[in-house]
Amino acid sequence: MTGAGDGERLEGITCVAAREGGYEVSLRLTAGLVALYPLGDRVQAAVRRVANHTGVELARVSVHFAELAVEGDL
Repeated sequence: MTGAGDGERLEGITCVAAREGGYEVSLRLTAGLVALYPLGDRVQAAVRRVANHTGVELARVSVHFAELAVEGDL
């Protein structure tokens, strides 16, 4: 879990300072039955866009799917 700037904890998200500079962001998600590689690419791109917009340097963004949910679970 990672804390937000206001002290809020964000379940499934880890953000640590990278040795080479910037931050390493790791997201553990639950997804429905969709194509996971394209979804992971879209999530990475969205994280990078927000980081770029806010001036946060990223070293790496990892997306991991912790589980798949079937209809009714979400």
